[in-house]
Amino acid sequence: MKVALTIPSAGAGRWCWQGWANAFKWFGWEAINIADPRINLEQVDPDLLITTTSQPRDDVINWRKNNPNKHLALNVLAWTDRDLPCINNVGVQATAGNLEYANALQPNLVFAQYSEAWRKKLLGKWKDEGFELGSMEMAADAVVYPFMREEPNRELDIFYVGGRWAYKAENLDAYLLPVFKTFTNHKVVGKGWPFLTTDMSEKDVGKNFRNAKVSPNMHEPHSTKGGYDVVERVFKTLYCGGLCVTDYVQEMEDGFGLNDGYHLLYARNPEEYLDICQAAVERNGHFNGCRKIGQRYVALYHTYFNRVANLFLDLNMITEYCSAIIKLEKWYKEMELV
Repeated sequence: MKVALTIPSAGAGRWCWQGWANAFKWFGWEAINIADPRINLEQVDPDLLITTTSQPRDDVINWRKNNPNKHLALNVLAWTDRDLPCINNVGVQATAGNLEYANALQPNLVFAQYSEAWRKKLLGKWKDEGFELGSMEMAADAVVYPFMREEPNRELDIFYVGGRWAYKAENLDAYLLPVFKTFTNHKVVGKGWPFLTTDMSEKDVGKNFRNAKVSPNMHEPHSTKGGYDVVERVFKTLYCGGLCVTDYVQEMEDGFGLNDGYHLLYARNPEEYLDICQAAVERNGHFNGCRKIGQRYVALYHTYFNRVANLFLDLNMITEYCSAIIKLEKWYKEMELV
């Protein structure tokens, strides 16, 4: 079986789309990136096409006309009447052109990177237009990041991965800069910070997530204010066995059951955020259970393996779904998760 994906070349979307591709390969599919429009889609001849309204292409429309019975999942922007902060920002709310493209493709389902509960809130008007809704929220890439069991060395107090620019700086400067100033034994991967940062491979990123006393996370303003769009960093930090301290985003209630388990440390304001980081640095051994529970929880429910398996189910590809579940269950046993 073969899947074609229009994987973005930059931005946060790049990592999750690559995570889907890696998961498809793990399930035994051939995954082909067709982001380059010079690639002939008809020659690729995929069994499943995953593309986006943000990059309309004539060859995709032509492929769909010639292959009406093949599976197509379409990544869309939010489309809702709900009055949420930042929902009408450019690149968040769908446009008339996005709808026109979706109507031309007639996908089997439309989806966005939101949890199942939030897709009903944010994609409601797509549903009203007759489109089936799917969900492919962010997750951990279990192909790229190691599932480590050895004890963390805790050489660093703070390890953070992420760039800084004007829009993100609104939250980063309020929450994270005080943490970096308080704990100078830190390492930051990313550009735009007012101090020296570093680069490293993704596998080394995973090891540092686990080995630091705290691996903080920060969302962009639309997430903090609007409550939606949980970033990938939360999932991959926990999967690697890191101690994640994050700002509060309401959508995390659905994915993590924040009141039901000891999975994730979160704060609702910068002062509380610094206090939690300080407690975690100074009494790090106290949070060992949090690391273990969070790592197991994400490995079981929040990898891109889970997302792709659920996509098979949403697309009514029952044979592929059953095959994926069998392989996942075997992996869970091998990883001693069940």
